[in-house]
Amino acid sequence: MAQPQLTARSRCGGLDATIVLALVIGPCDGLFRMAQAIGHDAPSDIVIDRVPAPSQAEFERRYLHASQPAIFTDVVPRWKAWGRWSRDYFRQVWGKHRAQVMLTSGRNVQYDPNRSYAFREMPMGEALDRLERGSEDGAYLMLPLERYLPGLLDDVEVPSYCNARPGFRTRLWINAADIGTPLHRDFSENLIAQVRGTKQLILYPPEAAHSLYAFQRRSPVPGFSPVNAEVPDPVRFPRSVDARRAVVTLHAGEMLFLPSRWWHQVRSIEPSLNINFWWAAGVYEKIIRVAERLGLKASV
Repeated sequence: MAQPQLTARSRCGGLDATIVLALVIGPCDGLFRMAQAIGHDAPSDIVIDRVPAPSQAEFERRYLHASQPAIFTDVVPRWKAWGRWSRDYFRQVWGKHRAQVMLTSGRNVQYDPNRSYAFREMPMGEALDRLERGSEDGAYLMLPLERYLPGLLDDVEVPSYCNARPGFRTRLWINAADIGTPLHRDFSENLIAQVRGTKQLILYPPEAAHSLYAFQRRSPVPGFSPVNAEVPDPVRFPRSVDARRAVVTLHAGEMLFLPSRWWHQVRSIEPSLNINFWWAAGVYEKIIRVAERLGLKASV
């Protein structure tokens, strides 16, 4: 949800490594801004394939390199998680483990445009209790598995599309029905695997940033938009009404490929449990590899 960040500094031959990376990142940002300034076609539906998982080569050709979302229908049911994961399972087996949650209020995740989400740590059992109460101080579990519950990865088969790729990260998401997120984009490639429940996602392509009044790059939340994609406001945000988009329903057992920089606003139709996989490709993969050679740690 943020621009690529360096978490360490190094020097290479007397040249500060952050300057080297700026030379890589800078031209790309310029291209992004140029794309945002280009006029948009008339509104039209964006077709999203719903197909069995393709081969690695076909995935890269049809979806990754083309920046085209798709839903794969036959991956998740092969996992141990498909028959094992439930709220009761997490309460009984992992209830005492620490969990990271985003706080919710009403039907939405709490969000401050000056600070992003409101996070808190608590035992998973307590987080599930808050989630099930449906109170104003509810919780939306967003758990980095590598940090909190690495053992859960034994229940899934990490797709070959992202396994061992630069910038690889996972998150476990558990939330009540009718909880939504603000409109935002990630700079990583993303696979969202729905294990329980159903979610609706409203998607916009990267070039829609201008129509979505995206917060500026120097703002605290450059990957967010003030537009409510569920009910675009023609008075405050007139350009958003005509922006091309796709409305996708992701059912249990399905996996959505969401390419880098695609805008998305998410709402759970039913109580939901899913895991996602982020990784870097294209220019962001190059940034991470350059950082690694310079002894830096970079993420997208």
